[in-house]
Order: sequence, then C-alpha cells, then structure tokens
Amino acid sequence: MSAVVFAGVSPHPPIIVPEIGGRHLKDVEATVRGVQEMMRRLVAARPDVVLIISPHAPLDPRSFSAYSGPRLRGDFWEFGAPHVEFDVPNHIVLLSRLAAVAHERGLPMWLVPAGRRLDHGTMVPLYYLLQAGWRSSVLVVGLSLRPFEDHIRFGECLAEAAAQLGLRLALCASGDMSHRLKPGAPAGYHPEAHRYDETIVEAIRA
Repeated sequence: MSAVVFAGVSPHPPIIVPEIGGRHLKDVEATVRGVQEMMRRLVAARPDVVLIISPHAPLDPRSFSAYSGPRLRGDFWEFGAPHVEFDVPNHIVLLSRLAAVAHERGLPMWLVPAGRRLDHGTMVPLYYLLQAGWRSSVLVVGLSLRPFEDHIRFGECLAEAAAQLGLRLALCASGDMSHRLKPGAPAGYHPEAHRYDETIVEAIRA
C-alpha cells in the first residue's frame, strides 16, 4: 500500500492571502476557491504528515534541502503583513529517516539550519492548510539543480521513508508555473506563456 494518500499542486502568489491581497483579492477569487478546496480534500484524506515541496526553499544546487529543527516559523513581513505568522511542528522523525534513505541511495541532502524563516512558497499553501483545520506536523523540502532523474529518485526516497515509518503522507507541490501570462506581470509578458501553463495542466489531468 502506498504511503501517499493525497497529492496536489498549490499556487503560491502572496496576493491570494487576504491580509496581503486586500482589495485585489476579488481578482483571484477562483484561485482562492481552488486552493481552499484542495486543502479541504487534503485534510479529509487524514494524513499523518503533510509534505510541502517549495521551489523557493533555500537552494543548494548540488543537494536536496529540507528545513530542520523542531518548529518551523515564518511571517509575511516581506509582503507588508508581519502579523500573519506561522509556527508549526516539523516532523523531524520523517526528516531523519528521509536523510538516511537518501544517503543510502547516493542522494545528498542539506538540512537547512534550525531557525531559518520559511519562504513564501511554503507559507502561502500553509496559510490555507491551517485554515482548513490542519493542526499536525509538516515537512518542507526544496529542489536542487541536479538532473531530473535524481528528482524522481528523491521522490521515491520520500515515499520509502514514509512507508518505513508507517506514515500516511499528503504531498503539496507549491508552484506558480510561467509567471508571464499578462502584460505588466512582474516577470514580464510572454505570448507563449499560456501554452506552457496549459501543457502543465493537461499533464496533471492525464
């Protein structure tokens, strides 16, 4: 039986957080509803731990990363909302087992020093996860610049570590795709951006 009981992809633009988006929240209502529904389903799957994969987690090009320490903390001060704070338990038992399994398979891991503040790619989905009623542990991992095949192997390590511990694992992949759909977008507009985004959506639906 698979250790993974739920998997979903969550966008992470800070504007979908009401305390940040403010009057602009109406422009992203559909996105907010989608994230809320995803997190409702995630919590309903009754996992033991939620794994968040964030592309904005601290990066070591040669290694996969994971936040360490017993508590994971952060806030949205960078986006003008320092009063929106996070303080959640880190699943250090799963973290330790993951590091061991990855080592056995020749995949290096960097444990981000305890106390490092969470990134927005983690906190935006975490905001809605907590809103949906989640009150247990999370584990946050980051990507690397290693080959694509190594990322698949690292995913297998995650599933194996959870299975060894008998944990029900929910996976939340945080990502914003092209960033370039509209004129005035922070990363600039590109006329082919929608094709990239549609390709990703089709792959998820397949």
